[in-house]
Amino acid sequence: MLGYDPALAAQLVHGFRYGFPLGSAEVPSACQRSLGGFQAMCRDLAIPLRRDKTVAPCRSLTFLGVVLDLERGELRLPADKLARARAGLTSLLARRKAPLRMVFKELRPSAAATPTSWDWPACGTLSPFTS
Repeated sequence: MLGYDPALAAQLVHGFRYGFPLGSAEVPSACQRSLGGFQAMCRDLAIPLRRDKTVAPCRSLTFLGVVLDLERGELRLPADKLARARAGLTSLLARRKAPLRMVFKELRPSAAATPTSWDWPACGTLSPFTS
């Protein structure tokens, strides 16, 4: 890889294999350099990156409808999703019994918060990925 700092390349590979440190004490300029190095590596390897999907280093990020806040060390649901979940729980708690399909229908994530739409199988398994 021409023009790359081997130490930076090793950090990037390690980060993608084992996860990047979320609570990093790096200064923003170091984070920006890491992002620039990653973008240069992707460009040289012909890996397309969408500019509208690439986020500069930050301490709070919305991913799949969940706010990841590193300053507070918490994950938050947006107010509309939280209200929908509360309404679903309230309607389920008002019933004495509920079929499993109804529970999943009330509590399943909205389409905006999931990469795929979940279609629960009729057999009642808990995993949306098994048939």
